[in-house]
Amino acid sequence: MKSVPLEFVELSKALRLLPGIKQSRVSPRQLFKAYLRKMTFILRDAKGIYAFGALWSTGSRKWLEIGTVWVRKDHGKQGKSSEIITTLDKRAKKLKRSTFLSCSSENKQMRGTMVGMDYKTCKDPRRSPLKKVWGKSRDATNRSIFYFQYTP
Repeated sequence: MKSVPLEFVELSKALRLLPGIKQSRVSPRQLFKAYLRKMTFILRDAKGIYAFGALWSTGSRKWLEIGTVWVRKDHGKQGKSSEIITTLDKRAKKLKRSTFLSCSSENKQMRGTMVGMDYKTCKDPRRSPLKKVWGKSRDATNRSIFYFQYTP
């Protein structure tokens, strides 16, 4: 594997400071590997990466998790998180995979409504119990699917 570019080292440092981030996913090497597999969405400016999101394997052939969605504070409140989620969902759809995203942040749940999600109960594909989620289900017209697990 190629050596890890400095921008992924810097991204890893920023992501490790966030609560709720799965630490095993945010090492510089893991972030760069996801990038090389074309499973990330990245926006850059003169200072480097300012927005990031990734599609992560779930152990299921049918599902990918949209995760590690992050926007640097100086680019906040510009709709970048919604852009990341929508773009990654479209990429997963091309791979014929469904997507979900777990979160506990009310702010992120509001973004869910902005990209057409509804609040409903469904089965979290990673666990067996039913959970309350934000979601838009795949239907006969094959619309996108999003799942947001709400953890109070």
